[in-house]
Amino acid sequence: MDITATLKTFSKYTILHSQYQNAIDTVLASIETTEECEDPSCPIMMGESGTGKSSICKRLEQLMGRPASLLKADGLLIKSLPCLYLELPARPTIKSVAGAILEKLKISTINKGTSAERQILTALECRQTRLVILDEFQNFANKGAAITKKETCGWIKYMLNESGITFLLSGEPFDAGIIDPQKQVSQRYPYRIELSNLIYSADPQSEFRTILGLFAAEIEKLGQLHSDLFLGDLHMSAALYMGSGGNMRGIRRLLHAAFKRALIRGDGRLTIEDFAEGIKRLHLPDRIKKEQNPFLISTQEIMKALGQ
Repeated sequence: MDITATLKTFSKYTILHSQYQNAIDTVLASIETTEECEDPSCPIMMGESGTGKSSICKRLEQLMGRPASLLKADGLLIKSLPCLYLELPARPTIKSVAGAILEKLKISTINKGTSAERQILTALECRQTRLVILDEFQNFANKGAAITKKETCGWIKYMLNESGITFLLSGEPFDAGIIDPQKQVSQRYPYRIELSNLIYSADPQSEFRTILGLFAAEIEKLGQLHSDLFLGDLHMSAALYMGSGGNMRGIRRLLHAAFKRALIRGDGRLTIEDFAEGIKRLHLPDRIKKEQNPFLISTQEIMKALGQ
């Protein structure tokens, strides 16, 4: 078995839990509303690191469709771009963001006499773009003087009005004051998505335990494992929550570390020792009671740490 290939395949496995599905549905609804009403009705998506924003953005890119060659009525061959995804740099400016969008649109030079914004708008229309994702938007919103933020709002409003396209603003929690006080911009962002860490429940039917059960099934299938360890049972689900704080990235880190150790050992089993050893090498910011290894203590001790 190719261990690296197996782990890469597992890393792409996605579970459509309620927050994830709600975010996807909300963005798709915003696109439909914008197009049906011919008036920008855009979404803002905020969540701490590891809550699934990047995964959702990538999924939206897939759902919108891949770029494709199109022959227009005038005989011109163009390449459509249904979704334009841009991750904003650490210190963005309106000029640098416009330049990055032009680069994504494969426009390498700015025509003299034509603004970057006008070239962007023309290209978005030509390439039939329906969704623009500005990820890491907190880099834009949380920095700069009030006048700079106002200019940013004005730029966003202009792009929305002129393009008629949905612009998704995605990032870690940012200063909503950049949007909400500007009524003409705020009204164009009626869809709000807030992502958070998953919530723990001891209920066997809870979403958290169900998610772990699905991960376990995928691990067993990909690794061809036959193990008595069930990630969704009371003890393991609580231990995984204590180790990750319910942060999806943290959960994936733990699963990857344990799965890799089991694959390298090659005995067809996934053990709690794999998790106990795996967590020792990880720094997980949302971990609860960092001084305790959750995979080396009793269920009662774990529940006490979780405040259950």
